[in-house]
Amino acid sequence: MPTVTLLLKSQRSRRIPDRISISLRGAGSGPVQPGDIEERGAGEVVLDLVPDLYTMDVEVDGFAPKRAKLRVEFDPIVHELEVDNLVTLMPTFDDLSDEQERLLKTLDGGNKPEELWDELSDNKAATFFQVTHALTEVTTKAGAPLSTAIEDIIRLGGSQLTAPDTGGTMRSVVGWRMHVAFVGGTPVEELLLGAGFKRDEGTAHPTHSRFGFVKSFREKGANPRMQIVTDFEGKRADVDLDNGKFHRSSPHEVYKNFPKRFPKGAKIYKVK
Repeated sequence: MPTVTLLLKSQRSRRIPDRISISLRGAGSGPVQPGDIEERGAGEVVLDLVPDLYTMDVEVDGFAPKRAKLRVEFDPIVHELEVDNLVTLMPTFDDLSDEQERLLKTLDGGNKPEELWDELSDNKAATFFQVTHALTEVTTKAGAPLSTAIEDIIRLGGSQLTAPDTGGTMRSVVGWRMHVAFVGGTPVEELLLGAGFKRDEGTAHPTHSRFGFVKSFREKGANPRMQIVTDFEGKRADVDLDNGKFHRSSPHEVYKNFPKRFPKGAKIYKVK
């Protein structure tokens, strides 16, 4: 059977490293079996297909569902497929504030920040913009942006978690977040309480505790609200935004209320 290499790309012409779900049906040959579909990561899918006209249904976390036609003859082919994002406007590097650029540099000091931004996947870029924008808008009791308490971003990406949705059905999704290291000085708990956060009771969710983050703090009354879960010493933390409900695996799904809370961000980041 001819081999088809499918390359998924976003509207930013970036490869898509996120979780992919794909099904195909041939006009004459019928459904393609899972054993003939191999995901190789970074948006690359290899298919073993007989010659036919296929209908593809592709779903990627953070992107709109895509249906497309694929004609396969007798020779191997490489086919690029653009998948639409769930936003009408994504931030560019020039949209980042000076403080966001400072934080971006801490991800990889060896690269120019412009190049580093271009290398981020769409979901990582959206997560970085949303979380760092919120950190620069929320201020400590002393009036400084909360972002100034962060020295380095250690990790930017998704963490799989399982919880009941609004109907009570258990589902696994990817929660998008940042892991950071604090500058030091004023105790982090004091900074967060002074910035309007409240300490959560009980033990940390496994999403956090498996990384060593055990003390959870949430903003009071905000939507979306920031959650910061620190380690025992208060030196590092997991930072994300949520609406207090279980959502699909997408920064854009989670942060649909983001522009309502942060009007400045609404000018450069818009969700469909």
